[in-house]
Amino acid sequence: METAPFRLEDFTRVQWAPGARNVWEPRVRQVSQSYQDIEIDLVGAGFKAGALLVVPPERMAEVSRRASTHGLVALVLAQQGRSDLSYAATSQPYVEGGPFNYRVAVCKPAVTSLWISAWTESDDEEIGVLLGYPECCRRFFKNTWVAKGQVDTTWEQALSTATDPDADVITVSPDPACNVTLRHLGLRWVSHLPCSFKCEATRAYVADASQLIRTNYYEQYRTLSEALQWPVKWTALHGIAEIVTPVCRIISRTDATYTKRTIIQNGPLYPDEGARGNEFPFRTQTKKVKFLSKDTWTLNGFGSYEAMTQAHNLVVAAAKDCRGRSILDLGCGTGELLRIYKGIASELNGVEINTEAVIKAQKIANVRCMNIFDPRVFDRKFDVAFISVQRFMEAPNRQQFLERLKSHTKATVFYSYGEMDGWKAIGRTPDLLIGPNSAERVDW
Repeated sequence: METAPFRLEDFTRVQWAPGARNVWEPRVRQVSQSYQDIEIDLVGAGFKAGALLVVPPERMAEVSRRASTHGLVALVLAQQGRSDLSYAATSQPYVEGGPFNYRVAVCKPAVTSLWISAWTESDDEEIGVLLGYPECCRRFFKNTWVAKGQVDTTWEQALSTATDPDADVITVSPDPACNVTLRHLGLRWVSHLPCSFKCEATRAYVADASQLIRTNYYEQYRTLSEALQWPVKWTALHGIAEIVTPVCRIISRTDATYTKRTIIQNGPLYPDEGARGNEFPFRTQTKKVKFLSKDTWTLNGFGSYEAMTQAHNLVVAAAKDCRGRSILDLGCGTGELLRIYKGIASELNGVEINTEAVIKAQKIANVRCMNIFDPRVFDRKFDVAFISVQRFMEAPNRQQFLERLKSHTKATVFYSYGEMDGWKAIGRTPDLLIGPNSAERVDW
């Protein structure tokens, strides 16, 4: 696609949706303010080879102290003009006597000379190696940012998975680990620019590093887990990008083109505070299904239809693609979770001990009235099983029941509504967290 021969100055503007700002601006700010501490901790724990930070002078001592607790050094490489942006594609030149920030490499003492050499020579490849960035992403950066002189790789990232390289509209379903579209808010799992929305090396890194973030920065982990799975619409024209999310609209600089480019980023999660509308990425106002009586959600252990829907949406997001799969819902209640997969899954099977709930569920799926720990439940193999962590804890012999799950399902989706303690019983920590609810898919 032809680019225009001009470039705007770096800028970011954020407009919040009514009712969303009070909830999400503090959560976003918390992630952004924790970014440098998280990066240092990841280097100290060995998840990253190094970190490259922009540090204001008044915080330099704190960064040095935190690095030293991990046996690391905070190496000042240069000074640059101060910017208050959470993300800037290009640095401001340093003006003598003016406000400034330091460019700082956090690394092991043994590699400080390598950092100085790479920085002095502007060796992007060596800097990428010192930061531990994946080789495929370093090559992507070289081919886009360096060779093409681009300042925004979002379009190129989407092109890597596009079937038509000449299309001006691309639809993607990004892996959250590779989703850096919201980096202008400071929301991203990684500090590098992934080569695609499905980069395997990036996904592998985040799978490991996110464990530390979840343990030491729980609230930040929750925010990242949710926001990076929202639907987002990215459009660009004449050097201006508009990034529309359920809770805000971001206006920022991008590479200038004469024709409009659009990326439709599908996402399974939608915040309660998100704006409502008929156009992507918005959703219409959730309405109660009129044919559902109150006992439908009470029999499933929920206080309202909305609470049941929100909890089930999280489980569906964790389960990922179940098209053409045989499903077994252990403790299916009235079958409302199974109803979601009607016409999608190849088989809908459930087990429930409450006879009143079973009568309702049998109108939706093949449901048997029996204890989920009865060995006869697994009379054959299933593709995907659903079970709450709390129900799993009730198993007379947890290890034996876990072995049944492993031998009779290809994947099991564990979920919890309202508490986290039960995850210890299965030795897992959930990938998805929204409010008090959590879920994770385990492929055996």
